[in-house]
Amino acid sequence: MSLFSIIVRRTKALGWKLAAIFVVFIIAVVGIFLVYRDSGVPRYEFVEAVRKDLTGEVSVTGRVQPIEDVELSFEKASRVSSVRVRVGSMVVRGSVLAELDNGDLRANLAQADADVKAEEAKLAELKRGTRQEEIEIARAEVLAAEVAFSEAQNNFADKINDSFTKSDDVVRNKVDQFFTNPRSPYPRLNFETDTQLKNKLEFTRLVVENMLVRWQTNLENISSAGALDAQGKEARENLTTIKSFLEDIARAVNALTPTTGLSQTTVDSYKSDVSIARTNINTALSNLQAADEKLKTAQSNKILKEEGLKLKQAGRTQEEIAAQEARLLGVRAKADSIRVEIAKTILITPISGIVTKNNLKVGEIAEVRVPAISVIGEGGFEVIANVPESDIAALEKGHPARVTLDAYTSDDIFFAHIIRIDPAETIIDGVATYEIRLAFDKPDPRIRSGMTANIDIITGRRENVIVVPERAVVRKDGGKIVRTIDEAGSVHEVFVETGFSGSDGNVEILSGITEGDQVIIFERE
Repeated sequence: MSLFSIIVRRTKALGWKLAAIFVVFIIAVVGIFLVYRDSGVPRYEFVEAVRKDLTGEVSVTGRVQPIEDVELSFEKASRVSSVRVRVGSMVVRGSVLAELDNGDLRANLAQADADVKAEEAKLAELKRGTRQEEIEIARAEVLAAEVAFSEAQNNFADKINDSFTKSDDVVRNKVDQFFTNPRSPYPRLNFETDTQLKNKLEFTRLVVENMLVRWQTNLENISSAGALDAQGKEARENLTTIKSFLEDIARAVNALTPTTGLSQTTVDSYKSDVSIARTNINTALSNLQAADEKLKTAQSNKILKEEGLKLKQAGRTQEEIAAQEARLLGVRAKADSIRVEIAKTILITPISGIVTKNNLKVGEIAEVRVPAISVIGEGGFEVIANVPESDIAALEKGHPARVTLDAYTSDDIFFAHIIRIDPAETIIDGVATYEIRLAFDKPDPRIRSGMTANIDIITGRRENVIVVPERAVVRKDGGKIVRTIDEAGSVHEVFVETGFSGSDGNVEILSGITEGDQVIIFERE
């Protein structure tokens, strides 16, 4: 379509007035183009490859904070009993800053410590073993127990003999007055009573006679220990038999009434003799029982003392020592547990520095895990900044940096270096960043916590190297090229090897071009 056709169409569409303005504009544009085309303005813009120093920088903003700082809080809620610092107080590591009421815990600890000492003493005694003095005491106790046992044996033998004597007296002196031929095979009751009872009494008198004869014979062997036990058993059985015999005699005698041949006085005498006989037998039984119990007690005590002596002579076993060690560990663990609870009621600073915050007052209830006292350390300050992922690859630990603080002028420069780069990212506003820490090269009283820091980190430096603008380098066929122009105006593509990139937009050229070469940076169409 011709220019004239365009003008006609625009004229119809816009009206003649607007069309005139449009025509003037088109003529002006065409004129400028024709003038420019023929003006001789160079088609290429180029720079000269030169030697210079090249520096790389990453600039970020951060904040000053103490190298050491801590916020302390209690692990349990209780009433504040003391506060030993104020804001601005200087404290040293390990100082007690505040304390909660812990009187009950300290009392429990005192008791637990006493228990530990007691168990330690027992363990020491077990490990030391039995002293010779203790063995001698135990041996003396055994001798005393043996003497007591021997005396108990003699006493038991005496009571057995006494039982026979009393039984012999009761039967042959007190009871035989009621019988005719009492020691013969045919004893006869010499007063009338119930026939069945009379027959029983006469038979029992024969049995008792044989028992007394056998008993007296057996008493000749009473000196041996085995015989003593058997004689004691026999004596109890015989006394029981005689006791039953006397109960039957008492029934018969108590039924007697005065007759022509039997006066009241005689009856009363019979009853008195039977009563005395029964009392003597009961006494003999009681004495025998008491002597037997005394003998058993003496025998048990003797055995116990002998075993005690053997244990002391043998010493303590490893099992006893291990058991005592376990008991000691138990009481120590209890004491340590109480100490842990007491520690939860005391705020101790882990660093030396200055108190910057104190929210505690004596008498108030401290809240659990709510910051109560803050301390910043004396170790100086550092700068913390977050670096975008696009710049983090250029940074390394040890890189130097220039720092300016918003509180001062840009001429007040503080030097620092990177001491840490976090390996994990931190997302800020949806962007991955990495936290870095920088330490000041030397302390300065002007630096304060919380100041805003502007940081220029030096990532590298090259001196006296050939450089060109980085935008002049383009990728082609897997490599990098620059386009140069010679004196005749011919353009050449040259493959180059680049090195360090500076923060000013220039890049180091390691090979491909030399100093003074004209490098194209822009081409007009």
